[in-house]
Amino acid sequence: MALLLTGCDLSAIMPTPAQFPTLTSLPSDIPSSTPIPTDTPTATPTRVTPAALGTGLPPSKALAGGSPGELTLLAEWGSGLAQQVAWSPDGAWLGVAASRGVQVYHADTLELATLLLKGQLVRSLVFSPDGARLAAGLDEGVAAVYSLPEGRLVWRARLAAKPLLSLAFSPAGDLLAAGAVDGEVSVWQAGNGEPHQALGRHSGAAQRVAFIRDGAALLSWSQREQPYIWRLQDGKRLDDFYIGANPGGGSAAGLSVSADGALVAAAQGERVRLMRAGDNTTLATIGGFASPVLAQAVSDDGSVIAAAVAGEVQVWSSQPAALLARFPLDVPGDSVHLAVSPDGAQVVVLGDHLQLWTIAEGQALDQTATVYATDFHLAGFLDPVVGNWWNGASDGSLSARDLQTGAPLAGVIPLGIRPAAIVYAPGGGWAALAQGNKIQVWQAQPGEAAALRYTLSGHRLTVTSLAISADERWLASGSTDGTARLWDLASGEAGALLEIGDAVGWVQFSPDGGWLAACAHQRIRLWEVDGGAPVDEFDGYALAFQSGGDVLAVAGFEQGEPVVWLRQVGKAASLASLPVDAYRLAFAPAGDQLLAAGDTLSLFTVPGGQLVSQVALDTPLRAAVFLPGGERVLGAAWDGVLTVYEVP
Repeated sequence: MALLLTGCDLSAIMPTPAQFPTLTSLPSDIPSSTPIPTDTPTATPTRVTPAALGTGLPPSKALAGGSPGELTLLAEWGSGLAQQVAWSPDGAWLGVAASRGVQVYHADTLELATLLLKGQLVRSLVFSPDGARLAAGLDEGVAAVYSLPEGRLVWRARLAAKPLLSLAFSPAGDLLAAGAVDGEVSVWQAGNGEPHQALGRHSGAAQRVAFIRDGAALLSWSQREQPYIWRLQDGKRLDDFYIGANPGGGSAAGLSVSADGALVAAAQGERVRLMRAGDNTTLATIGGFASPVLAQAVSDDGSVIAAAVAGEVQVWSSQPAALLARFPLDVPGDSVHLAVSPDGAQVVVLGDHLQLWTIAEGQALDQTATVYATDFHLAGFLDPVVGNWWNGASDGSLSARDLQTGAPLAGVIPLGIRPAAIVYAPGGGWAALAQGNKIQVWQAQPGEAAALRYTLSGHRLTVTSLAISADERWLASGSTDGTARLWDLASGEAGALLEIGDAVGWVQFSPDGGWLAACAHQRIRLWEVDGGAPVDEFDGYALAFQSGGDVLAVAGFEQGEPVVWLRQVGKAASLASLPVDAYRLAFAPAGDQLLAAGDTLSLFTVPGGQLVSQVALDTPLRAAVFLPGGERVLGAAWDGVLTVYEVP
């Protein structure tokens, strides 16, 4: 049985942020009710110490004889979606920007030294030239500068209206340049965050800023265009820095600049072009890669180049261009990040963990136990028999975690496409992915190669959602063409066609597989699976079925205010109206409690609707479910982080 909780017509309540043309995707359904942080850090809920990855969860209160109380956090597994990795110029620190803050590691041991900006989405980071400060760019356009090693906040200020994708210190360390997702490029006083210069903007996202020509000029780059050169004396934009064209469109797939500002490395298809920043001269072209370059990095002095391609990382010298080492790369998709040590002797690879390689020996020295997501997660699925949790990511991969320890299970399954929707049925090993108006159906088990069984055609427009019935007999699909369809999962033959009329946000089976629910424009419709007869219709954008009964939990709005109704199928009057803002709903296995996840994680009695417990959430959840037995609750976020709570 696969459990999938989803929302309906989320554009009405969860606006989609602009698509950032970076290698790491952003979530597409951040709730609109989540406040945008101000320049003053917002308060976060008090948390117990999370269980360490690989350690077992403590016994439940029911088993241990504990007394009931509030929802209690037992474990938090994962560090979120990796965004950038950087090496401090003195070689002492490695910093990782992720969706749950900045992790600073000792570079020699990969032991965690400090955690900054916990729970906040950090898009970029850079160390000062002396390694004594670290600047982090947040998703809301705020920059924060910390002193090292104590991790003390020096200043925090809003530098742009949109997320900061790139930061750079000047060679003297007195200026901080910023590039934002709306193309804005600006320079600030590094000591206090006061404005220095507003230079202008690109037509696309400013993905790279770097000081060149001994700090007299600033290079800024957007994927759509050639890099710009800004003269800092007067802020005038000079002639563009021509780097050529990328076969996939734009100027390059990625661009790096050495810390001394002398070398520019541009990834263009199956090559990396090396150029001198001072006079726009091409120095060398590293080519012959078997596949397009996914990421590249240069050492501080520009002498060493690291490039990630499908299946491996190659390390080259720049003068002359010569292959130095090759390392295997086991991260699916294009969400890999690289950094070369200041002395050019080591390369750090950030995928689902940090791994440190020595170039001379071509060996991995160490890797962290910290787990990162390599793409944002479209959905989560609980295997109630085995007790594992499956994540379906936007790169088309499936991965599983052991819910007793939080440890990732071996065998990430790459399915090969970036889907608009994904669903997995753990019992039979079926996976279905939607791309455009087509549906691919795979059979996949952990540790085994996935096999494409067939491709379904029938929808005229984009397929937005998928669901598999508990008995794994039926696959349901919803589309922007205003229809929902049923397919025989084993054979791929078409079943019922349900005409809805509006773009379908989600489809969902009842636990027994007898009903199919579909949502369009905050209106939910219910049909019988066998025969396709209509059963019920009501307002709402999220839904949960009580197992073994006809009670529904429905999230919607009442006079403009968010509310969750408890109602029975076919009856207009609600059993209870719960004043809570929720995007994910789940009943306890016994049906006597309801979980509602939005800005808070709330627990209510059923059918009375009394609030039992409520805790604040740092980030929206893709799924919130009761684990088998009903004594614990699992929350799964868009960035792959899992949280486990004890139920009072």
